[in-house]
Amino acid sequence: MDKHVRGQVLARLRDLYCTVLYVLVPMGDRWSRLVSRWENQELIAYGLRPARQYSVTGKPLYLYQYDIYDYKLTPDWLNSKYWANPHRWDKERW
Repeated sequence: MDKHVRGQVLARLRDLYCTVLYVLVPMGDRWSRLVSRWENQELIAYGLRPARQYSVTGKPLYLYQYDIYDYKLTPDWLNSKYWANPHRWDKERW
């Protein structure tokens, strides 16, 4: 598979089939036989976070993870306690 197709498979796994996803990625120039190399920023753009780094015969291998339950936490300001709360409409002026 080329890199574009691998990216589509990764996005489909993340969006439709997995709540938790782990990806083990060989990165760096030492993996010379690989056709396409992933960069850290590309995997972060897919919503993956670096979890661990390994070394196989002196070559870097990275483990990335995606977990839908801690991917994006709801910020405090989005809580109805702070806005759109009918009990506070007469108490504060926005």
